[in-house]
Amino acid sequence: MEQSIDACADLVELEKIRVALFGKKGYFAAQFNELKNLEGEAKKEFAQTLNTNKENFLVCLERKKLILESSLIEEEMKKDRVDVSLFNSESTAGALHPVMETMDQIIEYFVGMNFSI
Repeated sequence: MEQSIDACADLVELEKIRVALFGKKGYFAAQFNELKNLEGEAKKEFAQTLNTNKENFLVCLERKKLILESSLIEEEMKKDRVDVSLFNSESTAGALHPVMETMDQIIEYFVGMNFSI
């Protein structure tokens, strides 16, 4: 089962494996139900083995989940990356000085009347 956890490519697949192992009708639930049939020392040994296996699988699942989440975050960051070295030729900030704006309007007025400046 650990190989299938390591082979997971996405979080949905990992969640399916988690449910198959730890769900209500999963592997560990069925194994814990079998404890009713055992007695004494055998029951104790089986429960200890089952609990250690359960902890190992939980650790393995959590480790793989962290790896998949971090790779997902990295992919999102690569998609949203902005190249700050690009030059923007359009300046959207600022305006002309009022004197320069008035001078441009005067030049437009006289050029419109066929004066050459």
